[in-house]
Amino acid sequence: MKNVNEILTDEQIGILMSDISSNDMVALFLMNEEEKLDYFRDCRNGWVSNYDGYNKQFDNLAEQSLYYKVSDKSKYLDYCERMHSLFINMQHCSDSIRIYDILIDNI
Repeated sequence: MKNVNEILTDEQIGILMSDISSNDMVALFLMNEEEKLDYFRDCRNGWVSNYDGYNKQFDNLAEQSLYYKVSDKSKYLDYCERMHSLFINMQHCSDSIRIYDILIDNI
């Protein structure tokens, strides 16, 4: 595997460091390439699952918000705020998925 600093930006390394525990870091150091691939695939799949869950929630809120768009602006804005929070979570998932894709491609 290439040096992580060569394939990830500082921001991506920060995201990765917040996702992987120090115990897992030590374990990764001791793993062979196939074990690392399995570990990174499992992590990636977890983020994909989270993204899918957030996406379904976002779609449901978007649909529900349409009922209030004209009739109740305060409820509509509440739905918009909740959708924004979900969007931020989805973006974090996408960033993490991208990081694991890079790691998997460079092992």
